Amino acid sequence: MKKWLIVVIVVVVIGALAGFFLSQGEASNVETPSPDKEKPVTAGTIQVPDGPKIKVVFNGPSELRADWEKLGMAGFQLQIIGTMTNISEQTVKFSEIAFLLDDQQLAYIPGQTLNPGSQTKIVKGFPGDYENAKVLEIKIKGFEVIDGSAATPEPTTPGAPDQTPVTSGTIQVPNGPKIKVVFNGPPELKAIWEKVGMASDGFQVQLIGTLTNVSGQTVEFSEIEFFFDGRQVDFIEGRTLFPGEAATILKSFSGYTDETKILEIKVKGFEVTEIFGSSFTKEVLENPQGPGEIVAAFYFLLNEKKYSKAAELLTKDSLQLIESKGGLKQGEELFRERQLKQVEFWRVSIDTDKSRASVDDLTLYFTNGDKETYKTSVYLIKEDSGWKMD
Repeated sequence: MKKWLIVVIVVVVIGALAGFFLSQGEASNVETPSPDKEKPVTAGTIQVPDGPKIKVVFNGPSELRADWEKLGMAGFQLQIIGTMTNISEQTVKFSEIAFLLDDQQLAYIPGQTLNPGSQTKIVKGFPGDYENAKVLEIKIKGFEVIDGSAATPEPTTPGAPDQTPVTSGTIQVPNGPKIKVVFNGPPELKAIWEKVGMASDGFQVQLIGTLTNVSGQTVEFSEIEFFFDGRQVDFIEGRTLFPGEAATILKSFSGYTDETKILEIKVKGFEVTEIFGSSFTKEVLENPQGPGEIVAAFYFLLNEKKYSKAAELLTKDSLQLIESKGGLKQGEELFRERQLKQVEFWRVSIDTDKSRASVDDLTLYFTNGDKETYKTSVYLIKEDSGWKMD
């Protein structure tokens, strides 16, 4: 049986299961002491359901401190959530954060530069074969101290509203046009430019800067495109950015004419793939589309005893399973005649192929002041061109 359905069908079991999903191996506010270089420090353990107990170690320099919010499971994936802070008085950088399971690299997060006191968010989940796994190592690669003072790149482009280009500067081509440079991207991405000007060869324009995810969400984009007066001249491939993570922009190109007026830097294919702290009220019933909206609408419909409408939000397999256990009316005991006011989720995430999603940690708020939290995950898949609870 799908575990999340037990929340709806058998209320008596809720208490036992609620602590099962995310409590296994979960670390809450566990602080990793500053390690010496080349000396991994134990961060915690992850207990895989019906599987091994995996030791988690952090291997990084003493200048970086790791604080872990969660070391545990998210469904069938290992999940790491925390922050890494530069606790030194120097500006530092690293090439990547690598995740190795028994010395075999599973995944990585691209590196970045950290000023004194600044931090970066670590949010990473990865599936795999954990049957004989023993150690998950979080390793900082390519670490170096830059200097003794904070880096202060200028100028800064304010967070741009979606589809509204913001001026980033101008480029004066020697014996040529003066080109206005604009950045066209969503407010979740902040562009900071170190250079908007000419390359050393005197012929190519050059852009150097960073694009930072300033939201509390995981986002992705398909590419960054560069246009002279609406004509594309170059691009950079897209990527995923976790909260606080930055992508480097380093590009030189020609293609302008004496009549060129505008160089546009445009972010294409932008999507939010992981949302933290989302909440919904009854208004979500008007047009639920995303994974979080679908799950929230499901619970509001159950609360209003609109079972046929709620059934439309389930996959065929899930609906068949629930009907075999007595149907959606069994969910009445979840509410006990209380009126649902708000549904909140800790996290909503969508897989990169856009075919699967998960909604983690459900909290129900009632008009009488009651509040109930269930530490569980609801999984969704695309079925009949829409998200369905699986």
